[in-house]
Amino acid sequence: MTEEKKHVTATYQVLPVEAKWVQLPTGEEVDFKEVDLPSLEMARLYYAMSVAITYADTLAKLRGQQGLHFEVHRIDVSVDMVVRNSLDNTPAYQLHVIVQLSGDDAELFAEAICRRAIGRCPLLHLLENNPLALKLFYRYANEEELHPLFLS
Repeated sequence: MTEEKKHVTATYQVLPVEAKWVQLPTGEEVDFKEVDLPSLEMARLYYAMSVAITYADTLAKLRGQQGLHFEVHRIDVSVDMVVRNSLDNTPAYQLHVIVQLSGDDAELFAEAICRRAIGRCPLLHLLENNPLALKLFYRYANEEELHPLFLS
């Protein structure tokens, strides 16, 4: 009997929330409607760096403990600005963090890594009084369904 390799993908999505201003990596606060594309791209890079640092830090701690069995196949982050109200172009945003793991303990640690990554994202201050506006989705996949790039 062969042991089946289990894959789990945890996706946390911050639901769109109206925001009147955004703080850029420079610390400057600007009206969201005045944020141009280069500034938004710079912010996306900053968020991605924050998640990547958290991801590496978390994995170092988790894998350093005895008896853990999981492999990491993917870490991804995206920040998208969307328009909620077409009448006045009220801006909103979405934050997506995806971590893909495999192994016996994958499900246990996918959520922990996602939560820690989002916790370190500077974008959270835009959520105002709604920091728990998160949805968690698990997707189980066979190796054949995954892109070869994500397989070790």
